[in-house]
Order: sequence, then structure tokens, then C-alpha cells
Amino acid sequence: MDFRHFRYFLVTAEELHVARAAERLGIAQPALSQMIRTIEERVGARLFQRAHRRITLTPAGQAFLVEAKLALLHADMAGHAAKRAARGETGRVRIGYVSSALAEEAFLAALAAFRRSHPDVVVDLLLRTTSDHIEAMRSEDQDMAVARGPAPGVPEFCDVKLFSRWPLMVAVPARHPLADREVIALEDLRDETLLLPDDPTGSGLTHTLAQIFARHGFLPRRSIAVTEMTSWIGLVGGGLGVALIPSSARSLQMNSVVYRPLKGVNEYSDLVVISRKGEAAPSVKALLDRLWRAAPANAERGEEEEG
Repeated sequence: MDFRHFRYFLVTAEELHVARAAERLGIAQPALSQMIRTIEERVGARLFQRAHRRITLTPAGQAFLVEAKLALLHADMAGHAAKRAARGETGRVRIGYVSSALAEEAFLAALAAFRRSHPDVVVDLLLRTTSDHIEAMRSEDQDMAVARGPAPGVPEFCDVKLFSRWPLMVAVPARHPLADREVIALEDLRDETLLLPDDPTGSGLTHTLAQIFARHGFLPRRSIAVTEMTSWIGLVGGGLGVALIPSSARSLQMNSVVYRPLKGVNEYSDLVVISRKGEAAPSVKALLDRLWRAAPANAERGEEEEG
């Protein structure tokens, strides 16, 4: 028995008149009468009592009516749910991110806008290092990653797109003598305890800083490996060291920390979005589209093309 049978029965039960029900359904009266007989045969009970050109529901018909309404209601709900899922209005998105992404106002704004426009999509935020994100994408444990570039070892089935690019700056304790300077040179940090990212060699901010140190012949005398950028800022504020961080981190304000430009260094730190090529999930595609439209790097490319 399909949903057409339920609808024919329901309309007939509402009209309690075969001719009017047939007209409403747009079919011939004999065809509707045959359909009702077919339904009764499949149910194994009489659903209508016929007398003097009038019909009434039998007790079996009244019971069947309740379930027929529910069946049609569930069918409508299923169709509505399928359409919403196809539009990306429902579902789940697993976003891996590095802690420094929380200093990116454009990323946070895009994420907040997506939550407003897609309130029924479940968003899982997974804090991991860049190398862990790559492995999670390889094993399909997450749908996308917002990571600090470079990101070597990205699977072939994934795309890597630049979200934003930032010059590096120095975070120092507010009471530190270097806080009085307008700019700080790398050499000024030689005797300082340097807070460094705990990324594997060749990836993320670790790679960028290694390139800078090699080019300038710089080797910190003391260092502490720290996983999260928010921890870097807290440790700087506590006077435990200084940090080289993307300038986007200025949004992480603490009264005990000041930020100064890094003199003579031209390297940048990139935030990239890693996603599957040809992503099929509508909700994931919707978030990727939102991120891409909000990406500062995308806006800069547009300005360059117009110029």
C-alpha cells in the first residue's frame, strides 16, 4: 500500500461521498470505488458502510483514518526534512581549527553568521594542531580544517585555500623594557625566553619561524614550547616569555601584554582552509561558501583584479 492509497481513503473519509471525493481527487468515480475496494481487500476489513448512496466510516475505518493521517503527515515531514537537508539547512559540520584561528575576526564572524542562517546545523569545533588536522582529513574524522600554513602532507582529495595572511609581531609583557619601543628587532630577543608553537617540523607557524631564524642566523637561547595561542598570550602576560605571533592576535587583548611590529622580517603567517574536493554535503558546502566570501585573502585578490 502506497501513500496514494492513504490519500484517496482520507479524501473519501472527509467527503463521505464517493462522487465528491472523486471530483476533488480528479479521477473517475468508478476508479475511486475500485481503489476503495482494493484498500479494504488489503486491510482485510470493511472501512466504509454503504447505504442509500451515502457512506459512513466503520469502526475499522475510523481506526484506519487515524493511522492514514499520521502516515501522510510523516510523509510530508520526511519530504520537508529532505528538502531542508538538500539546501544545507540541517546536518552536521565538523570543523577542525588551530587556536590562532580564534584571533581571526573574519573567521569568527563567518562562523557566527552561519550559525544564524543555519541554526539547525550541528557544528562541532575540534581544536587540533595543523598536523593533526591533516591526519583527521585523511581519515575523514572532520569535514574541514582551519589551520596555520604551511600544511604539508594534505591528501590529494583535499583542497587548500588561503583564508588570510598576516605579518608577524612581537608580544611582550607590558612591564618589559621592550614594551617601550615602537618596533622590535629579532636580535633584541636573543636573550629572552621565546614561547614557540608546538607544531611538528615543517608545518604551521613552526615552519615559518624556522625560516625566519635561518635567514637571520637567529637562535633563541631559551624557549618554551606551547600548544595554544591563548596560552602564549597568558604566559606573556605572566612575564614568562615573549612570543612571535601573527598580527591578527592583537584581537586577544590583555592589559598585561603589548604588541609591537617585528622589524626587518618580511615573512607572513598564513591561515588556510582545508576541505574535500567536490564536497557533496550541502551543509558543509554552505559553510565553506560563507568562509570563502568572508576570507580577507579573497577580498584582497578581488581588489588586485580591479586594480
